[in-house]
Amino acid sequence: MIPDSSAQRRVVAPDRKRILFTLALAVAVAAMWLGGLFLPLADMLRDARFTAAARPASGQVVVVAIDRDSLSRLGVWPWPRDIHARIVEKLVSLGAVEIAFDIDFSSRSTPEGDDTFERALADADGKVLLASLRATRQDGSLDQRIVPMKRFADHAWLGLVDVFPDGDGVLRRFPTGAVVDGETMSSMPVLLAGRMDPPAGDFAIDFSIRQETIDRIKVADLLDGKVAAERVSGRKVIVGATAPELRDFFHVPTEIAMPGAVVQAVAAETLLQRREIVDAGPIPAAGGLAALALLALVAVPRLPLRVMLVGAVALSLGVEASATAVQIAYAVSADTSALHVGLALAFFGAVGAEMNNRRRHWLAARAQARDFRLLLNRVIDDNFTGILVVDPAGIVRAASRVAGAILHSQHETLIGFAAEKVLPHDLRIAVARLQGAGKPDRPESLTGETIIEDGETLRTLEYVATASLLSSFQAEPAASSPAVAVCLTVRDVTEERAATQRIAILAHFDALTGLPNRHRFMDDLTTAIENHGPGPARALMIADLDRFEWVNDALGLAVGDDVLREVAWRIASSIGDEGTTARLGGDDFAALISFHDVEALKRLAERLSTALAKPLDLDEIRGPIAVSLGFAPLLAGDNVGSALRRAHSALAHAKAEGGSRYQLFDEELERAAAERRALEQDLRDALAAQQFEVHYQPQFDLATGEVTGAEALLRWSRPGRGPISPGIFVPVAEELGIIHEIGVWVLQRACRDAALWPKPISIAVNVSAAQMVRGDMAEMVRKALDESGLVPTRLELELTETVFLKADPSLEAMLTDLRARGVGLSLDDFGTGYSSLGYLKSFPFTQLKIDQSFVRGLPRDTRSTTIVAALYMIARGLGLSVVAEGIETEEQRICLAAMGRITGQGFLFAKPMRNNAIEKLLAADVLEADDWSAWKKRA
Repeated sequence: MIPDSSAQRRVVAPDRKRILFTLALAVAVAAMWLGGLFLPLADMLRDARFTAAARPASGQVVVVAIDRDSLSRLGVWPWPRDIHARIVEKLVSLGAVEIAFDIDFSSRSTPEGDDTFERALADADGKVLLASLRATRQDGSLDQRIVPMKRFADHAWLGLVDVFPDGDGVLRRFPTGAVVDGETMSSMPVLLAGRMDPPAGDFAIDFSIRQETIDRIKVADLLDGKVAAERVSGRKVIVGATAPELRDFFHVPTEIAMPGAVVQAVAAETLLQRREIVDAGPIPAAGGLAALALLALVAVPRLPLRVMLVGAVALSLGVEASATAVQIAYAVSADTSALHVGLALAFFGAVGAEMNNRRRHWLAARAQARDFRLLLNRVIDDNFTGILVVDPAGIVRAASRVAGAILHSQHETLIGFAAEKVLPHDLRIAVARLQGAGKPDRPESLTGETIIEDGETLRTLEYVATASLLSSFQAEPAASSPAVAVCLTVRDVTEERAATQRIAILAHFDALTGLPNRHRFMDDLTTAIENHGPGPARALMIADLDRFEWVNDALGLAVGDDVLREVAWRIASSIGDEGTTARLGGDDFAALISFHDVEALKRLAERLSTALAKPLDLDEIRGPIAVSLGFAPLLAGDNVGSALRRAHSALAHAKAEGGSRYQLFDEELERAAAERRALEQDLRDALAAQQFEVHYQPQFDLATGEVTGAEALLRWSRPGRGPISPGIFVPVAEELGIIHEIGVWVLQRACRDAALWPKPISIAVNVSAAQMVRGDMAEMVRKALDESGLVPTRLELELTETVFLKADPSLEAMLTDLRARGVGLSLDDFGTGYSSLGYLKSFPFTQLKIDQSFVRGLPRDTRSTTIVAALYMIARGLGLSVVAEGIETEEQRICLAAMGRITGQGFLFAKPMRNNAIEKLLAADVLEADDWSAWKKRA
């Protein structure tokens, strides 16, 4: 009997197809690999192998880090060149064999700093390498050098430091050098490694050398003499930035970000250890593809899908493990990406072939479709939006309950009714357009709005109608045009439109006063400036309530709102048709006013001032209210900023004159405004350049004559102007919002100076309300004490009563925390301003400071004497020490000393002095002046 081979052919045929598919796949993978499509995967695999085994650094390279702590201790970047000179001198003295700076020295600094750095380079005798960069020309080429100044380059070696990450942003290679401007230059790692590599090449960095094994030394510790010689002696040193704020970081295979100086160190270590990663070339990829083809020919016909999956995973893991071992041991990188991709695609191809069994699921798919239709009907019925489906015959086939409610249908359901009987007119038209027969330009969807009557009201409906072609539906068997079903989505947007209108009104008008708001007024002001020309002149007025904050704090926000509404009505009614009034926010109002001449504008200003000066007659407040006004005519060439600046300058002048008055802008105000702007800029520059100084006024025990403390006082000598009174520049700093930074600097400077004084007296530092409002005062004090080493009990913070006007619960907790650390708290200028004995009860003060206004009247003014004596008794009763400031006569000293144990401060003893002067005073514990010596003998 001859066997039938047809069944055998049916079995073998699928295997033959699989083999042919796999072989074709191998060819396709090879082509893609040759085309470079797998380079990202190859890079990812090579990068991952670096993490398989960590390799320590040789220890020949050390990084001197410009870290965050060094910036905090030595000052903001860039540093003066004399700091770099000290770095060179320190490293040379510790025995460094080479010193490489990853810092740009191509520009000038101060003459003194450049001279100091040049001398340090010359004394280093050729041990220093300086960074050189390649600049990009206009045509995109990198052949222009950026080199250090010649005076520096003459005493140092130059090494290229610029690197070029790959297309994915990851840095993997480092240039060996370059020919720039006709000159051959080696890169800094090549010079450090003592190599002579060709300048036109590069090398792959071995990032298995872990950066944490490279010794890092802080610049601040180096300069402070805290670095042992063995950490530097005989080593190559790279000086560069590691602080995040200097932004010299690169994305490398093993780290999200690595400092540029550390990259230089790892690259140098790679060369020193002969660990440049070498590409194995095409041999691994070709071998992998050959193995894949052989596997397809031999194993695929005999293996089931599950075994293929396990085998592919095992083969992929085995090959990658071998490649990892080779890279770790021999610094050779094998490209296995083609094999991995081939295995993955082969497996998924086999999976796709197995999907031919989908015919077995045909019946299940039909049941699923039926269930899906039921689910879709339920979704439509329960939807929050009105949904209707109209078939090609114009019959509603599906409708949600919300649709019936929106359309106010009288039927229990809309399903089964003709669309023309249940839909409003506009919706019927939309359905008809979408279902129009024989129209090639028929739209696929329509959107729109329609208004329908609902009793005595009108409702707005928003709808979307979408057409769908149905190949299985024909209204008439002989119809030639395709059948179209329409899905209608309907929303009732009546309330939404009303809310939008309300929002539009709120966007342009102030909800409290009904006046136009800032946004609307700025648009009007811009239009007025742009249309400046012939016709009546226009003026900008700015109004501000004087001491309105007191109304809110003392009487409450509701009373404040009543006052604002009354002021708004008075301004608007006084200006009338001559202009438009707006509320800019808070207690600020503005108006655009038309006028014919300056006298007319003055008359209007007088009328407005008179109206505003009338006493208020509200339920909660009766009496006058002060409003200051500033007027600035609009000029040709004006812009919004200049017009507002002039009006605010006039307003500021009116307030400075006592408030409750008006001021027209003139040239004198312009000069004052210019001077103010110059002062503001000089203050900012002074903060950036640290031009401020701290002077110290000693405090003496009136009973013993001993120096017990000193108060830190801020001083500023304005460039070209000389010393400026703190009473002038401190309020400006508060308005600019930089008083906090200045206060932090004074605190840190005072703590550093006091920590080095020969006698451990207390140091008093004033704290502004702005610093306390920030809420981080406790942390600032902790940092200042930690960095200076000052004992907390020697620090006394002086707080004026203005700090407590807006006190919240966090303030008491903050002061309690400071007191718990040992820091003293002094209530300054007590008895002036908004004095309250409740402050002494509520807050943990340790000292009360009597204001000089009371001391000045001693001893002849009996009222001042009585007040000072009472304050002294209150303070001593509460366990507080007492300091009297402003002592200028011997009679005042005697009077205060007779009251009890009081510490004195004033010109009688000593004026504020620089740090070196108070150090001298403390060393001798006596002033050199004859009057002081005589006083101390009497004491």
